[in-house]
Amino acid sequence: MKLEKLLLTTVAASTLASVVSVLPAQATNLFGTDGILFDADTSVKFTFNESHGYYKSTIGVWEVGTENYTNLFSEQSRFDSGVDAYATDNLGTCGGVISSALCETSFLFEAGKEYALYIESTPDGHPDYPKLFSTTSLNDGSIFTQQAKFFQGTSELDTYRAGNYNDIRTADGYDPNNSIYGNLATNNSQSGDPFSGPVLIALEDSGNYSGHRDYNDFLMTAQAVPQASVPEPATLMGLGVIAGLMGLSRRRKESEVS
Repeated sequence: MKLEKLLLTTVAASTLASVVSVLPAQATNLFGTDGILFDADTSVKFTFNESHGYYKSTIGVWEVGTENYTNLFSEQSRFDSGVDAYATDNLGTCGGVISSALCETSFLFEAGKEYALYIESTPDGHPDYPKLFSTTSLNDGSIFTQQAKFFQGTSELDTYRAGNYNDIRTADGYDPNNSIYGNLATNNSQSGDPFSGPVLIALEDSGNYSGHRDYNDFLMTAQAVPQASVPEPATLMGLGVIAGLMGLSRRRKESEVS
């Protein structure tokens, strides 16, 4: 009997350790202007909110240092049909510049690989501008290099939609020397945690081509998709051994009572 209890305790402890070891890591190494990097395979759902770019844009994910570019969203037009482009700052919405069926998409970020988001604009009558990246260090800009802002939650979007200028766009957002944008590290726009809730990503498409810094050219949210934990074969075997030992112990007790 003592041997059975010892075996049961040992196997249970070993199995518990195995279960804990295969639980998905809920930690983000990087998700912001310093790059995107996860310590475990992570699926992230992206949702298009709205756009205000003068040009048509394509948004995607680049596996840094490779030729692997994956498009997430591609605008069909510069702004919604029938809207006053000047009054709405070239408003594009789900169902307008992007088909309603394509306003949500997911991407699997593989563990240990560095990624960046990109925005590629197509000015009418001009060749495509080079891709610009959410990772600041990947942009070679003579005016400024930060092309993206990351906000935890969507409060900035709510404030902006209410008609107020904020960290997405200020009243003098066209001024490259604007003090609010002069030290971007002082506001909460450098990174977010997609495991703890939606992260609002605000992209700027102008790069070196102007001092335009409104960061409302493409607005989307990102949130990690929970991954179900699948026990490894060894863990399943350990659980089976525990069940067998418990059954054997119960039968012996019943036999002793009878």
